[in-house]
Amino acid sequence: KKFIYANPQPPSKRIVLPLIALPFGGKLPRCVCTFYQFFLEKFGMEEGNVYFDKFCMVAPVLCLFLIASVITNMVKNSLTDSSSSSSSKGKTKKESSEGKKKAAAEGKAVKKKKVKKT
Repeated sequence: KKFIYANPQPPSKRIVLPLIALPFGGKLPRCVCTFYQFFLEKFGMEEGNVYFDKFCMVAPVLCLFLIASVITNMVKNSLTDSSSSSSSKGKTKKESSEGKKKAAAEGKAVKKKKVKKT
């Protein structure tokens, strides 16, 4: 059945909420209902609906960006690990000085020059 509404439904209620309810057997999780009640109590009936609709559209996009960021960091780390293991055979002068700095930070065989005050 198709229903015709006097006021068109926003995309959050037409698309996002049904997608959220899909894995839960068609019922919205309690947290979504709690968020909706929070927005209604905090901002009133009209503005609460508007802010809830905006929240429903922004939250999934932020989750997708977060997932993409995590995947990017994992790929980046795996590429740097594989490139560092292949280039570890021929250390450059810069890399060896960085190793000395790390050893100095750990407190291994550090010699300091004494400066005489005049």
